[in-house]
Amino acid sequence: MAYSDEQIRKLSYGILSKLADQLDMIGPRNWKALITVMPSNTYKPEEVSRFEMEAGRMDGSPSMRLLSDLGQRCKTVKQLIVWLKKIGNDKALDILEYHEEVQITEQPRSQPVRAGATVTLRCKATGYPTPEYKWIKDGMELPDGVEEELTFDCVTLEDSGRYKCIVSNRMNAEKSNIVELQVLPSPVNGYTGQEAAPQAKIRLLSHCIPSHTLYLMVTHSASALKSWNHQ
Repeated sequence: MAYSDEQIRKLSYGILSKLADQLDMIGPRNWKALITVMPSNTYKPEEVSRFEMEAGRMDGSPSMRLLSDLGQRCKTVKQLIVWLKKIGNDKALDILEYHEEVQITEQPRSQPVRAGATVTLRCKATGYPTPEYKWIKDGMELPDGVEEELTFDCVTLEDSGRYKCIVSNRMNAEKSNIVELQVLPSPVNGYTGQEAAPQAKIRLLSHCIPSHTLYLMVTHSASALKSWNHQ
């Protein structure tokens, strides 16, 4: 981060010229986008129009005019880096030799899930250059696990295991927490293997047959439901 502690006005003309070339390009990461992510009172509409007029002049550059003005306002390279990150202008950040170590900001979480469901493991990180992601299951790298999210559209019992994510850039690498994905069998005919709570209400319907006495014994376990009759 060679230039971050300097003021913009102290950057060399060569650096400013390279930055201006990047910011003059048409697109969502140009000088106009840069102004939109600055504090709202930084530039008035008429000031933005004056920058824009530079494009009609011989060798004119709206971005160079903007950078010069920011320098006169004693804005720092650190502030410029924040704005460039917001608009995602990586090439301009490279010109400033900006770098940032990887730091994991959201850890994946263990979770049980039924087979056939959709489940996502998520690991988020900051850093520059933009971090790369690598998902590991039970010590083996997953070929498709190269994003911050690892999604199973129809999870199976074979997907159960211990997962972690390795996030890296050219500065460093960080490992996420190890999490366990537990895939449970799908319910069969609506039965999940869970017993009713003790407070659950049970409704019984019976049909009386003359000269027959019906006895019922009900327990919390459905398998223990018995009946017998006595004439």
